[in-house]
Amino acid sequence: MYNWCDMYKTQISEGESFSELKPVISLWLLTGSYYKDDIVHHHFQMWDKQNEVLMTDHCSVHVFELEKWFKPETLQAEAFWLYF
Repeated sequence: MYNWCDMYKTQISEGESFSELKPVISLWLLTGSYYKDDIVHHHFQMWDKQNEVLMTDHCSVHVFELEKWFKPETLQAEAFWLYF
């Protein structure tokens, strides 16, 4: 999250408009297993669970747990990059 914040804040300088900010997408490729499920790809955003409201689409963290991934017969877009 620190690296995500650093990338986000360096897009503008003091006095510039917040409308200049662009979304920052962080990709984490983990060689081990962090979560206790069988899901390979987790996508996190700033979300109000109780009211089901997305705060912003500017913060997006994708976590890929490579230990859980198995090569499919045919490689589609996401699977191609994980295989790479």
